[in-house]
Order: sequence, then structure tokens, then C-alpha cells
Amino acid sequence: MLRPLVRTSKKTLFYSFNLINDPDIIFSVDAGSEFAVAGVSLVRHGSEISILLLGGEKTDLGAKTEELKRNLKGSRAVPGREWLNADYESGNIAAVPLLENPEFWQVVVLTRLNIETMTQDVKYLLWDAGAAFTYLTDDVNVYLDENRNYILPELEKTSREVAERIK
Repeated sequence: MLRPLVRTSKKTLFYSFNLINDPDIIFSVDAGSEFAVAGVSLVRHGSEISILLLGGEKTDLGAKTEELKRNLKGSRAVPGREWLNADYESGNIAAVPLLENPEFWQVVVLTRLNIETMTQDVKYLLWDAGAAFTYLTDDVNVYLDENRNYILPELEKTSREVAERIK
């Protein structure tokens, strides 16, 4: 039986499970990729459950680091996130290992479930690149400014394409 790790109120519960050794929970997906689980947290607040998973994708970290550097070379941050430019220019981009295991690229998986409507509201997959993340998400808000307009016009198309890939 699960018991809450922390209860901050009658409406908020935290559960957290972490591995401290090499990943020993490994699974494959239909594309043949292998993933490891290093920890998971669940937060229930009212009718929402947020799930946060720390995992890793089995890959060649050296090859992924070179791919990241090629893909991000010459990249410029979108308005409002200019502080990222220094990291792009410095080359401080690398595929970060999961729990220092050189076989797995660290991935953060986030989702939010609504138990009243029985829906999955948003999904995020974030591959850790050190100073930044490469990601997939169906959350359009990451592309919008405070007035709910796309930060850059081309991000409207990007948001649709990325959301389609994460289904």
C-alpha cells in the first residue's frame, strides 16, 4: 500500500521513489529504443496528478553530444531567453549521462493527469543537454509570450509538428 511521502494539505500529496544504483528498471519501446527508470514522483493536488519521471535512453553519449553540437551550432535563443545564447556559443552542450551511467542519456518525463475529466493534459520529454534540453511537448504554452502570442511566427508550425511527434 502506498503512503504519501509528504502531505501538505488535504488536497496535496507527494509520493517519490528513487533508485540510487545503476538503473535496473529497463524497458523497450516499439522503435527498439531502451529506457531506464531512475526515479518517479507523483504529486496529487485536487483533481490533478503530476507525474515526474527521471529516466534515461540507451544510446552512444559521445555520438549524441556531437549530434547536439552540430544541430545547435549557430542557434539563437528566442526573445526572452537570450541568456541561452552564451551556452550555445560556448559549446557547453553535451548528452548528460543518467546517474553517471555512460550507457544512458538522462531524460526527464513530465505529464499531468486530470482525474475528474480522465484526461492527460500535457506531456513533456526533456533530454538533458547540460546547459539546455532538447524536448518534445504538446504544451503550446512553451511557445507563447505573456500575451499568449507566439514568440516567433514560425513557432506556430513548430508547436504543431512537435505535438504530433509526442502522441
